[in-house]
Order: sequence, then structure tokens, then C-alpha cells
Amino acid sequence: MESIKIDYSRQKNQGGPTYNTMNNGAHPTPYSDGTLAIHIMYADSPILKDIEISNVYGSGICIWKCTDAIIQNVTTYNVSANQVLSADGKNESVDHFGYSIWSGASANTKISIVKHLIIVYIAVIQN
Repeated sequence: MESIKIDYSRQKNQGGPTYNTMNNGAHPTPYSDGTLAIHIMYADSPILKDIEISNVYGSGICIWKCTDAIIQNVTTYNVSANQVLSADGKNESVDHFGYSIWSGASANTKISIVKHLIIVYIAVIQN
């Protein structure tokens, strides 16, 4: 995938820290954890280059059980869903996630030239 721009600013519920600011309750629509802008699973040598992702309540790029993935020149703006609060104000972070780039159980993932604006998280998990 190359030269892709994803802007999720029209998502009905952009999330927020409290029940009142979210209008629909503590879970955003359309999914309780937000969205996954790009989700690649079980691919051999996927390449993501020159990607721009913005206004995503959820995760920008998720790589799961891939080999030799290359993620290069990615810009994310306002991509995260971490630390969402429940209706009663208690932390529900175990029930929610939001990463700019997430790579799990993927051997030899290479990530380079990543620009993050606002609050973002990067997680790389190897088995």
C-alpha cells in the first residue's frame, strides 16, 4: 500500500474522557473500541509507505502475524483511544485500545520515519 490518506473525522462519535462529552455513552460508535484504519493479518512481506492517517478514534495501523512487514514514512494526527472512561468515571483502559501503529506476533517488522501529532502510542509485540 502506498500514498494513502485516511481521515476519519466524520465518525459520529470521536470519543472523549467522560460520558457527557461522548453523547452516546462511554463507548464510541460504530465500534466500542473505535476503528482500525488499516488492519493487515497473515501477510508475507507487506509494505506500507507514505501513509497519512488522521482523526481516528481507535488505531491507525495494525499488523498481526505478518512476516517482514515494512512500515515507512507514516504520519498520524490525533490517532488514539487509550484511557477511555466508563459512564461512572472509572478507567476502562483494559477494555479499550488505540495505537498509532501496532505490530503483534509479526517477525522482522521494520518501522521507520514515523511522525506523530497529538497523543499517539506505538506498540510492538513479538511472540
